[in-house]
Amino acid sequence: MKKILLTSMCAVALFSNAQLGVVYNGDLETWTSSTIFESLDNWNTSNQEWPGAGTCIKSTDAQDGSFSLELNTVLVDTDTAFGYAAWGEVGNDLVGNPYSTSVDSLVAYFKYDFTNNDSATVLAVQFTAAGPVLNMWKFAGSNTSTWERKAFKLLSPVQDSLLVAFASGNAFEEYSNPGSMLMVDNVMLTTGAGTGPNIGNHSFENWTPVTIEDPNDWETTNRFTEIGGLGSNVIKSTDAHSGSYAAELTTVGDSQDYIPGIMTNGFIFFGGVDGGVAYEAQPTALECYYKYAPDASDQAFISVTFWGSGGTVIEQQGGTFTANGSYTLMSVPLTVPSIPDSMNITIYSGDSVGSVLHIDDIVFTGGNVGIDDQDLFIQFEMYPNPTNDGFWMNSDLKGKAQYTIVAVDGKTVASGLVNSNKTYINTSNLTPGVYNVIMTSKYARATKKLVVE
Repeated sequence: MKKILLTSMCAVALFSNAQLGVVYNGDLETWTSSTIFESLDNWNTSNQEWPGAGTCIKSTDAQDGSFSLELNTVLVDTDTAFGYAAWGEVGNDLVGNPYSTSVDSLVAYFKYDFTNNDSATVLAVQFTAAGPVLNMWKFAGSNTSTWERKAFKLLSPVQDSLLVAFASGNAFEEYSNPGSMLMVDNVMLTTGAGTGPNIGNHSFENWTPVTIEDPNDWETTNRFTEIGGLGSNVIKSTDAHSGSYAAELTTVGDSQDYIPGIMTNGFIFFGGVDGGVAYEAQPTALECYYKYAPDASDQAFISVTFWGSGGTVIEQQGGTFTANGSYTLMSVPLTVPSIPDSMNITIYSGDSVGSVLHIDDIVFTGGNVGIDDQDLFIQFEMYPNPTNDGFWMNSDLKGKAQYTIVAVDGKTVASGLVNSNKTYINTSNLTPGVYNVIMTSKYARATKKLVVE
């Protein structure tokens, strides 16, 4: 689990067209469900550490059955993340699953492609009455054309439980190269007389989609908390100030390691919050309605930042939410001295586990914000999703618009103009993972999740 810290935000004017005075989906009425990745049943994987980064994915290139396991080493921001999958638990403590049959070898089928001096790591830990017995093997090179059978001799003839793990890099030497790939299928344990009982999901046929529901046009911490097994901590609530829905943000975890509920129209990555949306109005206040049930004396907050030309902060303000059992108006006064280029709103549920914030009806008021601005919207569809090589985008736009594809680290990886209601967008050069696709016209903006496999 990762603690999400709000760091200073950089100006990221993502779009050539700017919204006027509207806060898109500020009434929190529209939400969209999306699958952020597919979890490998019975195995712990790198998806729990690097959600949506494409380090562990389901492949249809299989030696046995319909699917295999594909592990990739990728760059996430400035970190190198290798893919791994463990039947058991890895980390500071190694934990195996019950397996008492006497076996002599670990056998599996592989395809692989390792860059520079990188190599695969194959691990089997046999937990015996005398203590754990570590079996570890490495291999390098490239073979992506045919499945290759490899057998690894186990050091102990017996065990009470067993841990089996695979990695797309030198896992225990902290040396991995982006671009390294390891595919695994049909894992077996052999005895002198044949094959032992299968370990769980040994042929990687069973995967479970990990799905989140986020408010349209907002990024949340849900993909982090779902990966950590904590469930979504920003949810659609029927306890609303107006309309049908509000957002409910909860701080989850424990006293040592927690994840606050965060909602932002920028991007949340492993180090904090960054970016925002293009914006060119000069409001005099940011308003919202809230209810707050803090743990002890905890405080939640809302912040807004405006950037001008060249990324200069021209206005930054915030407001603190304190305990309140009924919906209350929060008004954050603003002085925006010139027309901004971009803007970010971030909402944070607090630092204490159990604090719960309800928020609804987020709007800018005053200045040159027009009433008509609040009614602007855009709709678009993407298919297929998930995709491999590309997808079609259908929209209700008339005239030109711009699309932008943004990775989990907040970096723009593709953009272009949409000149018709149906446009094909090529994604063959994108790393497998979860992306935000943003469609922007002169007066409207909308965001959807895209999964590239």
